Amino acid sequence: MGRQFRPGRGPCVSRAGRQGGANEMTGQPSIAPAIALEMQGIQKAYGGAPALRDGCLRVEAGTIHGIIGPNGAGKSTLVKIASGQVRRDAGEIRVRGDAVHFQGVPDALAAGVVVMPQELTIVPELSVAENITLGREPSLWGMLSPRHSVRAAEAVLRRMNVDIPSATPAGELGPASQRVVMLARALHAGAHTVILDEPTAALNATEAEVFLGVVETLREAGVAVVYISHRFGEIERLCDEVTVMRDGRTVDRLIGDRCNQHELVSAIMAEGETGSAPERARGRYDASPALLAVRDIVGKRLRGVSLSLGRGEILGLCGLPGSGINELMEILGGAERPVRGSILVDEREVAFADPADALACGISYLPVERARAGMLDLTIRANLMASSIPRVGRLGVLNAAMESRFVRPVVSELGLERRIEEPLRALSGGNRQKILLSRCMLADARVLILDDPTVGVDVKARQEIHDLLARISGEGRSVVVAVSEPEELVGLADRVLVLSRGQVSTELSGGKITSEALVRAVTTAGAVLNA
Repeated sequence: MGRQFRPGRGPCVSRAGRQGGANEMTGQPSIAPAIALEMQGIQKAYGGAPALRDGCLRVEAGTIHGIIGPNGAGKSTLVKIASGQVRRDAGEIRVRGDAVHFQGVPDALAAGVVVMPQELTIVPELSVAENITLGREPSLWGMLSPRHSVRAAEAVLRRMNVDIPSATPAGELGPASQRVVMLARALHAGAHTVILDEPTAALNATEAEVFLGVVETLREAGVAVVYISHRFGEIERLCDEVTVMRDGRTVDRLIGDRCNQHELVSAIMAEGETGSAPERARGRYDASPALLAVRDIVGKRLRGVSLSLGRGEILGLCGLPGSGINELMEILGGAERPVRGSILVDEREVAFADPADALACGISYLPVERARAGMLDLTIRANLMASSIPRVGRLGVLNAAMESRFVRPVVSELGLERRIEEPLRALSGGNRQKILLSRCMLADARVLILDDPTVGVDVKARQEIHDLLARISGEGRSVVVAVSEPEELVGLADRVLVLSRGQVSTELSGGKITSEALVRAVTTAGAVLNA
């Protein structure tokens, strides 16, 4: 668990908080470190729902300051406010000691605070120099000067200790070098504080190593770096201090040796959390022979993934962005073809050209993009029947009696009898999701491939969906469920596979599936694979 704070010393007070005192070792006056960015008591609500209740951050120049916390902790909102993307409702922001009131991103940029997005923002056709100086091109006598642009870009690259030819088209660079160019653009624009949000999510291990080296160089150059990541191996390696957030509040601050993976995992666990949850009433599933299996699947991100799914089993998948889970789910559901490897259903090798082929083999796929799964402008009735026409119709003609037999019980159980002719988009996120899950069941599928089925729904709807999955399992059907919040799998899954950078890094089963075990497995997965 995170440490308890002594009265008078909250999580926003850094070692800079003892300004003007004496050095504890020498007795000489201390030199206060320069504070690049300070945020106190930041609050933000959306439609009355608080996203931030008490966000605090204090970042010293020439340091790398990590921010960690579970999903929904308020990390992204805090840095959006710091970079001018969102206006705060309350609280104070100071940049280099001066109070600021950002009205937008240009204000933050003018003050020297820049956020580097996860998405690439380079122009592939332009050179490295042109990308670095884009929007702030040097001029001579009122005219753009390509020669001065090259000089300015090369000066920034030297400051970063990076050897990237300035004349090279940015589109010819690797992913890590393209992100370095984005960083260089921020420095050319005058940034003294750079915010990096999951910067290595789309990089492989080699590319990430290159990028992390550049981030360390920024610290040596005196730049303040705010580093947000779920990869605790990177946090431990890079960060001088770490701010911990939970439930919209800054709750802890780790310094120096405390920024290790064990302390990081403990810090983000809620106070009093045991790490376990009541288990669902699991039925005994048949592990052999496997109903569904994949062998040595290789894809754009996947690197030799194998798994098996027993009859009546709920298999959970989790991992950080860029782990390859989304690609794996698409392959299992027939929406993507692997580069190589095999898929077996009932121990027979199959190949899916599209989700219809998968459905013909008894596999129903619900993607994370709900617009792909649900025909939002069609009625609830039409959506429920979409995958079940062979059961409720013949030669394309719907049988009203069969429709009533299969569809009516579903809407009755969901309490939506009177809304069956309404468009799907009229339902809440939770009810919409339950309709789509019910549609998978009506398709008579033996395997459900569900990509983040509870994303965007409230707590009550999430539990109802979990109950539905447990019932599906109890009927002898099998489920592969991927989630963005690993703790969701506690008490739900029979087994959990953790993926990292395209490989299975950890497998947990039964009572070993606890919140702490999952968080530790996910956040330290890269270190396990590199060991």
